[in-house]
Amino acid sequence: MVEEPRGPAVRERDPEGASSEQPGSSVVRERPVEEHQEATAPGRETEGEAHRRPVEPPPMQTRTSALAIASLATGIAAWFLFPIAGAIAAVITGYFALQEINQGHGWVTGNAFATAGIVLGGVQLGLVLLGGILVAIIASSAGPGVTTSISGHLPNLIFLR
Repeated sequence: MVEEPRGPAVRERDPEGASSEQPGSSVVRERPVEEHQEATAPGRETEGEAHRRPVEPPPMQTRTSALAIASLATGIAAWFLFPIAGAIAAVITGYFALQEINQGHGWVTGNAFATAGIVLGGVQLGLVLLGGILVAIIASSAGPGVTTSISGHLPNLIFLR
Protein backbone atom coordinates (compact mmCIF):
# COMPACT_ATOMS: atom_id res chain seq x y z
CA MET A 1 0.00 0.00 0.00
CA VAL A 2 1.39 3.40 -1.03
CA GLU A 3 1.25 6.08 1.65
CA GLU A 4 0.21 9.54 0.46
CA PRO A 5 2.35 12.42 1.74
CA ARG A 6 0.68 14.66 4.31
CA GLY A 7 1.03 18.45 4.24
CA PRO A 8 2.85 20.52 1.63
CA ALA A 9 5.34 18.82 -0.61
CA VAL A 10 8.91 19.95 -1.23
CA ARG A 11 10.47 19.44 -4.66
CA GLU A 12 14.00 18.13 -4.90
CA ARG A 13 16.24 17.16 -7.76
CA ASP A 14 17.56 13.67 -8.32
CA PRO A 15 21.19 13.56 -7.07
CA GLU A 16 22.38 11.75 -10.18
CA GLY A 17 20.86 14.47 -12.33
CA ALA A 18 19.68 11.97 -14.98
CA SER A 19 16.36 10.44 -15.95
CA SER A 20 15.39 7.43 -18.00
CA GLU A 21 12.90 9.52 -19.94
CA GLN A 22 15.24 12.24 -21.24
CA PRO A 23 18.98 11.93 -21.24
CA GLY A 24 20.75 14.84 -19.53
CA SER A 25 17.66 16.12 -17.71
CA SER A 26 17.10 15.96 -13.99
CA VAL A 27 14.21 14.19 -12.31
CA VAL A 28 12.07 16.16 -9.90
CA ARG A 29 10.63 14.13 -7.06
CA GLU A 30 8.28 15.31 -4.41
CA ARG A 31 8.81 14.48 -0.76
CA PRO A 32 6.59 15.43 2.17
CA VAL A 33 7.65 18.12 4.58
CA GLU A 34 8.56 16.64 7.92
CA GLU A 35 6.40 17.39 10.92
CA HIS A 36 9.05 19.36 12.83
CA GLN A 37 9.59 21.62 9.82
CA GLU A 38 5.91 22.55 9.77
CA ALA A 39 5.95 23.37 13.48
CA THR A 40 8.93 25.71 13.10
CA ALA A 41 7.62 27.58 10.08
CA PRO A 42 7.60 31.36 10.56
CA GLY A 43 4.67 32.37 12.70
CA ARG A 44 4.25 28.84 14.11
CA GLU A 45 7.04 28.56 16.68
CA THR A 46 6.72 26.35 19.69
CA GLU A 47 7.23 27.88 23.12
CA GLY A 48 10.78 26.57 23.48
CA GLU A 49 11.91 27.62 20.01
CA ALA A 50 10.51 31.16 19.91
CA HIS A 51 13.50 32.61 21.77
CA ARG A 52 16.00 31.08 19.32
CA ARG A 53 14.76 33.03 16.30
CA PRO A 54 16.92 36.13 15.75
CA VAL A 55 15.17 39.42 16.34
CA GLU A 56 15.36 41.88 13.46
CA PRO A 57 16.38 45.41 14.41
CA PRO A 58 13.78 48.13 13.91
CA PRO A 59 14.05 50.11 10.69
CA MET A 60 16.70 52.82 10.78
CA GLN A 61 15.23 56.21 11.64
CA THR A 62 17.61 59.03 10.92
CA ARG A 63 17.48 62.50 12.40
CA THR A 64 18.91 65.81 11.26
CA SER A 65 21.51 67.29 13.55
CA ALA A 66 20.25 70.31 15.45
CA LEU A 67 23.77 71.75 15.36
CA ALA A 68 23.76 71.54 11.56
CA ILE A 69 20.50 73.47 11.39
CA ALA A 70 21.86 76.02 13.87
CA SER A 71 25.01 76.39 11.77
CA LEU A 72 22.99 77.14 8.65
CA ALA A 73 20.71 79.56 10.50
CA THR A 74 23.58 81.49 12.07
CA GLY A 75 25.43 81.50 8.75
CA ILE A 76 22.46 83.17 7.10
CA ALA A 77 22.03 85.55 10.05
CA ALA A 78 25.70 86.53 9.70
CA TRP A 79 24.92 88.09 6.32
CA PHE A 80 21.92 90.12 7.47
CA LEU A 81 21.88 90.64 11.25
CA PHE A 82 25.06 89.80 13.15
CA PRO A 83 28.10 89.90 10.85
CA ILE A 84 30.84 88.92 13.27
CA ALA A 85 29.02 86.98 16.01
CA GLY A 86 26.84 85.10 13.52
CA ALA A 87 29.81 84.10 11.40
CA ILE A 88 31.79 82.82 14.37
CA ALA A 89 28.75 80.89 15.65
CA ALA A 90 28.16 79.38 12.18
CA VAL A 91 31.72 78.11 11.89
CA ILE A 92 31.82 76.67 15.42
CA THR A 93 28.39 74.98 15.32
CA GLY A 94 29.11 73.66 11.83
CA TYR A 95 32.35 72.07 13.00
CA PHE A 96 30.64 70.39 15.97
CA ALA A 97 27.75 69.29 13.74
CA LEU A 98 30.15 67.55 11.35
CA GLN A 99 31.73 65.74 14.29
CA GLU A 100 28.28 64.65 15.50
CA ILE A 101 27.32 63.45 12.02
CA ASN A 102 30.54 61.47 11.57
CA GLN A 103 30.11 59.80 14.96
CA GLY A 104 26.43 59.05 14.31
CA HIS A 105 27.13 56.00 12.09
CA GLY A 106 24.43 56.96 9.60
CA TRP A 107 21.77 57.75 12.20
CA VAL A 108 22.47 61.52 12.11
CA THR A 109 22.19 63.53 8.89
CA GLY A 110 22.62 67.20 7.97
CA ASN A 111 26.06 67.21 6.39
CA ALA A 112 24.98 69.71 3.73
CA PHE A 113 23.46 72.06 6.33
CA ALA A 114 26.64 72.04 8.41
CA THR A 115 28.87 72.56 5.38
CA ALA A 116 26.73 75.44 4.11
CA GLY A 117 26.83 77.09 7.55
CA ILE A 118 30.62 76.77 7.68
CA VAL A 119 30.99 78.24 4.18
CA LEU A 120 28.60 81.14 4.87
CA GLY A 121 30.29 81.93 8.18
CA GLY A 122 33.80 81.55 6.80
CA VAL A 123 33.16 83.82 3.83
CA GLN A 124 31.55 86.40 6.10
CA LEU A 125 34.52 86.28 8.49
CA GLY A 126 36.88 86.68 5.53
CA LEU A 127 35.01 89.72 4.26
CA VAL A 128 34.89 91.31 7.73
CA LEU A 129 38.64 90.71 8.10
CA LEU A 130 39.32 92.12 4.63
CA GLY A 131 37.16 95.16 5.39
CA GLY A 132 39.03 95.73 8.64
CA ILE A 133 42.37 95.55 6.87
CA LEU A 134 41.21 98.02 4.19
CA VAL A 135 39.98 100.47 6.83
CA ALA A 136 43.31 100.20 8.64
CA ILE A 137 45.26 100.80 5.43
CA ILE A 138 43.14 103.81 4.49
CA ALA A 139 43.39 105.24 7.99
CA SER A 140 47.16 104.90 8.11
CA SER A 141 47.70 106.49 4.69
CA ALA A 142 45.20 109.32 5.10
CA GLY A 143 47.76 111.89 6.10
CA PRO A 144 48.06 114.38 8.94
CA GLY A 145 44.92 116.39 8.15
CA VAL A 146 42.53 113.47 8.73
CA THR A 147 41.55 112.49 12.24
CA THR A 148 40.99 108.81 13.00
CA SER A 149 39.47 109.07 16.46
CA ILE A 150 36.30 107.19 17.15
CA SER A 151 34.85 110.23 18.86
CA GLY A 152 33.30 111.64 15.77
CA HIS A 153 35.20 112.30 12.56
CA LEU A 154 34.41 109.14 10.62
CA PRO A 155 33.03 111.05 7.61
CA ASN A 156 36.40 112.78 7.29
CA LEU A 157 38.10 109.38 7.19
CA ILE A 158 35.78 107.90 4.60
CA PHE A 159 35.71 110.84 2.17
CA LEU A 160 39.30 111.93 2.87
CA ARG A 161 38.56 115.61 3.20
